[in-house]
Amino acid sequence: MSFQFKEITVTLENYKQIFKNCTADVLDEVRSAVWEDTPIASFIDECGTDSYKLGQIRIGLREMMPLGFLNTNLTGRTIYLIRQCLKNNISVDDLFVYVDKDKLKLPSGTIEKLAEFVYLGADISMIDFTKVKESKIELVLQGLLYHYPMWLIIDEDYPISYMKSLMRGMQLEID
Repeated sequence: MSFQFKEITVTLENYKQIFKNCTADVLDEVRSAVWEDTPIASFIDECGTDSYKLGQIRIGLREMMPLGFLNTNLTGRTIYLIRQCLKNNISVDDLFVYVDKDKLKLPSGTIEKLAEFVYLGADISMIDFTKVKESKIELVLQGLLYHYPMWLIIDEDYPISYMKSLMRGMQLEID
């Protein structure tokens, strides 16, 4: 019941002393990691005071989540949603396109929205979201959730109101 942190073996006896400057929430995650023999050392400093993100990374490590998604640039909620997708056998391959080890190809909040809609059942594989305006991403995701061919209307610079009209037409099955 331990893990290595900067060449120091962290145990239940010394974790409070080693991480004395951390918040109580982060200490709880460290204690849980020690108890479970989960090697979270490389994520502690990067997560800072975000104990939720650290906790999601800890659980992700235990669940053998792909290391590419254990990225401290992602939000804790994104990591949670990806964990839920994996538990429910929902492919996250199309999300992985936007996550690099060093930096994200989209803002972390956008990747969180993508993860949420993938979890809900949207197929994002037909769209390159790096080319979609930030103001239109949620609308495009809503359309994908309803299985509308949103890739047909994102290439044009249509106003949001026009896109909503097109989606309404699709809902009413107007050709």
